[in-house]
Amino acid sequence: MEKNNDVSFFSEKTNLFYKVRHIENDLPCLEISGIRMHCVKGGIGKSTREMVKAIAPLKGRVLDSCFGLGYTAIEIGRSHYVEEVVVFEKDENVLEIAKMNEESNDAFANKKIKIFNEPVEEGLKKFKDGYFDRILHDPPSFRIAGELYSQGMYDEFFRALKKNGRIFHYVGSPYAKRGSDIMGGVMRRLKRAGFVEVKEVKEALGVVAEKR
Repeated sequence: MEKNNDVSFFSEKTNLFYKVRHIENDLPCLEISGIRMHCVKGGIGKSTREMVKAIAPLKGRVLDSCFGLGYTAIEIGRSHYVEEVVVFEKDENVLEIAKMNEESNDAFANKKIKIFNEPVEEGLKKFKDGYFDRILHDPPSFRIAGELYSQGMYDEFFRALKKNGRIFHYVGSPYAKRGSDIMGGVMRRLKRAGFVEVKEVKEALGVVAEKR
């Protein structure tokens, strides 16, 4: 694929249109039926680094809940202190278009990165209690994937995270102008799951919390 060419296709199975759109001086962006799956304000590359920075220091086994184009998995996998990156992607079409995006190549080439084609809320149940040292949760918007913001999801994250482990949850701010408190709801449910030191990380547009 030429670097400056966008890649796209329509899936009759999902009735959705998938596209990798190239952005000047930044990483390419995944769009699904016109909805951007990345935070492009300030730069996708910068957003990726800020999210990963929020769970520093990186070490051991890391869960990256939603694959997308694999940018956060790639960034996490670069750390010498990370042994394994487990990442889920329920939509096989997303994995297919990621394989057409040269900036995603390292996600498939790095042997530390284990990609599972299934929903994280189902696949995570197969991992034992306290398996992960760090969790990075970068889900689609609440409107698209409300189940990934549920109490059950946060309870499962708490179970799978080691004691003294850390989680970062990307939230963004798409509903701020409408008066909806998505961030507040996320923080309350994380606390209800058992997480402590639940704090907003403004530069990464999300929330960090710990398991003690």
